[in-house]
Amino acid sequence: MKKTILLFALSLLSISVILSQDYVSHRQLYTTYEGQGEYNEKRIINFNGNKFKAELPNGNILQGTITLESDEIKEGKRTRAYQTDKGCVIAINEDNIFLNLFKTDKIAYTYYLGSYIESAEVEEREVDPQNKESILQTLDSLQLLKDENARRAKEIDQQITETNNKLLAIEVERNLKEGFPLYVNNDCNIYKERATYSEKIGSLKAGTWIMGFKKESNYYLVRHDTLNGYISFMDVATAELYEARLKAQNEKKQAVQLAAQRSYASAQKRKEHLTDKYGASVADKLINGRIWLGMTKAMLIESQGSPTERKKRVNVYGTSETFIYSRYFFFFTEDVLTSYSER
Repeated sequence: MKKTILLFALSLLSISVILSQDYVSHRQLYTTYEGQGEYNEKRIINFNGNKFKAELPNGNILQGTITLESDEIKEGKRTRAYQTDKGCVIAINEDNIFLNLFKTDKIAYTYYLGSYIESAEVEEREVDPQNKESILQTLDSLQLLKDENARRAKEIDQQITETNNKLLAIEVERNLKEGFPLYVNNDCNIYKERATYSEKIGSLKAGTWIMGFKKESNYYLVRHDTLNGYISFMDVATAELYEARLKAQNEKKQAVQLAAQRSYASAQKRKEHLTDKYGASVADKLINGRIWLGMTKAMLIESQGSPTERKKRVNVYGTSETFIYSRYFFFFTEDVLTSYSER
């Protein structure tokens, strides 16, 4: 940074050299599409008002009028760019003059000025050593000021952080009477600010009850022990929501228990019915889904449920019927199971 400021200051002190009418170069660089090369010839470029005359390295003369397009200071150097009536661009700074003839002659020249800058009408001025020393002293003062400002900025940032913490504590204390319990659903973190990427200041286990104060966006302001911070709304439930969930869970549990009781009662009733009708031994077989030859159609239905299809046939030998299930065929003669097979 010191170097940049120094170059800028020196360029301002030597500006009369750059603005001289005659520029003398003893070394030129040319650039074409084929490559680059050098000339080591004394060449003069003259500016007089809005007119210019340039001695090209190849010995030709280019002259015409110019119009200023830009005047900028970049990296401590002042650069002026001119458009000419010859279709080329001329750029001037304290180190060189760039003449772009690619549009007309497919070539560009860089005139290096170095210590060979001369003026036909304006006398060169060296930078005053005392002025240079003054500039360096100013740079030192500016650097000290910069360091002091950086230190002060750090102190201010620290004060801002401490003040924010105090404000947060005051806000929590003010809302203590309006606090409400929160149930922690999941293991989660407490954050310094309302963002999960902010500083983590604590953690909580699922099943913990904490005190909340208010909801801001998607976060609750909470207190846990001596910590004041924020927790995502997805990780906690209010007491009302917790009680509602608990009630729903209990109702579901009761419904399952009731269904089981009804199922048991129904099973007991069915067992008593089958025992009264067929006896205890046959009733146990039917309840357990057993199959045996000699059982009746009603017994098979009690054991396997209703068939998907029934086919009945009557002939001189009597009546036969087939009960068709997903896996088996059951063959009855009159009302007695005589055989069965897989499909």
